[in-house]
Amino acid sequence: MVWANKDDRLVLFYAASSAPSNLQASVDVRDSRGKVESLTVGPITSFTTDRTIVNQASAGRLSRSGEVVGASVVINFTEGPLWGANLTGIKRGTLYATLLLIRATGEDQLLCKGYLYDLNALGLGDFVEATSGRGLVRSIQIADPAAGTEITSTVPTNALWRPLSLRAPVTGGSAAFNPSLIVTDGTDIKWQSERITVAASTAEVPIWSLTPSFREAGISTIPIAELLMPEGYVIQTEDITADDDYDAAELTVEEWLAV
Repeated sequence: MVWANKDDRLVLFYAASSAPSNLQASVDVRDSRGKVESLTVGPITSFTTDRTIVNQASAGRLSRSGEVVGASVVINFTEGPLWGANLTGIKRGTLYATLLLIRATGEDQLLCKGYLYDLNALGLGDFVEATSGRGLVRSIQIADPAAGTEITSTVPTNALWRPLSLRAPVTGGSAAFNPSLIVTDGTDIKWQSERITVAASTAEVPIWSLTPSFREAGISTIPIAELLMPEGYVIQTEDITADDDYDAAELTVEEWLAV
């Protein structure tokens, strides 16, 4: 049984990389006389999508102590039977919420936590860690860099990446070079792939992938290890010289909110 105390306040914490049309939460508490009192948060309709952890509290506090008989966190809610028409394409891995009763004693009561996405809500007793289950598969387009510049991408704050592949077309300069793919913590190398050779004045399409399948003229597939990259980690190519020239690249990752 989950117990709520008089003067408890309901607080919703959330972090998002994409925004629903609205977000709201509630808790229902039944006192010793059988009367049910509800507290609500929201609806919240304005969001930051930079994965920052945000919180919002209920306007009031509980007037009586009692047993928690229900709690929920929902997105895209519309009154009536047509709420499903309000889907906004929110995918698992892009919006994580935690619902608490905050107490003056400091002994806060966790009600539920987990991902919210289209056709999925949270209820009392749902406890899903942010980095469990499947994340969001993202395709990140990396702009064409200047000649002599590596392909690079950094894990955002409050994110966790599992790299799946990097496709990085390149044209060799006046001499052959031997690129590899590295993962760093921003300073030190934590992992490095095998090298390939790009001949002078030759176009090559290196594809670093979890599932390399072939190697033929002009295309090389190179294996990536199973890696988890926390915020601030960097994935990049390595060993470029001044006249080697990468084109625009595509990085594919599985992403979780690390909150």
